[in-house]
Amino acid sequence: MKQLLMTLRIRPARVAVLVNRLATPTEFVRVIRFLSQIWGGRYSTVLAVDQESADPLSKFRLDVLRPDFVFGVGIDDGQCEACQPRRYCSLRPDIADNVRRAQHEAFIHGDRAVIAMFNARNQRSG
Repeated sequence: MKQLLMTLRIRPARVAVLVNRLATPTEFVRVIRFLSQIWGGRYSTVLAVDQESADPLSKFRLDVLRPDFVFGVGIDDGQCEACQPRRYCSLRPDIADNVRRAQHEAFIHGDRAVIAMFNARNQRSG
């Protein structure tokens, strides 16, 4: 029997969050809390946009970024059509607060990624 060894590197999902320019500080804290709990979240894009439509610069940034998931806070749903994400949804408080307890979009939680990284380093050094 022939054996095959493969090494895979999984990239975090690219996430973008569109926030209404007139959002409250509580809504902005919700965005930061959500992004700080998922692997790769600290590199995700947060864009301030108008409620009805994104400006040309924001549309260009979304088109270049090509996020896998787009979340919105206080905006209309049709703003991310140009970047064609896998999914768009509103970042409700229940999603932001329970991302560690529920498997929303199968995100890898930040703490599990850090533990896996340290375990891999310990195996190499041992």
